[in-house]
Amino acid sequence: MSGRRNLQGINAIVIGVLAVMLIAFVKQIELARETHAGYLLRWMDRLGLIADGSRDESRLKAWDPFSLNDDTALTAVFGFGIYLAVAAMASALWARRRGEDNLFLSAGFMCASCALVLADYTWGMAAMFGGAFVMALLRERRT
Repeated sequence: MSGRRNLQGINAIVIGVLAVMLIAFVKQIELARETHAGYLLRWMDRLGLIADGSRDESRLKAWDPFSLNDDTALTAVFGFGIYLAVAAMASALWARRRGEDNLFLSAGFMCASCALVLADYTWGMAAMFGGAFVMALLRERRT
């Protein structure tokens, strides 16, 4: 088989590994956040990614849903990790439908499943069993 034929399976592996890394990163940051509150915001400030407002002014600001703080940054990264995990599962299922090599699509599917289980055990296991059921249906249809 050529490398072009296994494109979706390899895509599933790469996206699944990225999903695992992102979700594991967020989980580790959440564990350490109790002692390092505001760490991400200070780190981004040191990199110059955040505009420095006047620090001597004290005023009450209205809540902004697009304000950047540790909670919103972690939620965005966590959500993107879940999105990548679902995309990796979909890519693996699409590879199965196309009849690609099982090695690549299985590894991508398992990486995505592990990412979802790391995010939330119940929903991750449900997605794993649901995806395995769809994978079995696709296999039966091909034979």
